[in-house]
Amino acid sequence: MKRFILVICIITPAFFSGSCKKSGHASSVIQGDWELRETQASIVPATTFAAGNGNRLVFTATTYQSYASGLLKKSGEYVLVSDTTPECYAVGQQAPLTRIVYDNDYSGNAVYIKLSGNKLSFLSGCFAVDGGSMQTYEKLATQE
Repeated sequence: MKRFILVICIITPAFFSGSCKKSGHASSVIQGDWELRETQASIVPATTFAAGNGNRLVFTATTYQSYASGLLKKSGEYVLVSDTTPECYAVGQQAPLTRIVYDNDYSGNAVYIKLSGNKLSFLSGCFAVDGGSMQTYEKLATQE
């Protein structure tokens, strides 16, 4: 019996650690300066934002800065991980999905990214039960 418990104690953490692993393609895909263009929560119609609204996210290879109305609100570190067990918003999409984890907080609500051209979307929650949210950002041109 002790052997069985020992095996369970070794296998269980290994099993769960495999569901979210660091992604190799990672952060280079989202590096840059992004400005908010649209938000949607649950079944409420989307809200759009004009260019120059000051709600931005700035990503380097490992750090982020979040601005609201042009003022720095939060900064820290992030990682992108491959999530093979996504939350229900992703039903119908293929796993693995890319999850962003801010400040090493794996226990918070899962937030997934979707990159399409110059648009970067952050999705969380469960749209199927009217509890999802989405924010879409547009990449700003780099200044040289």
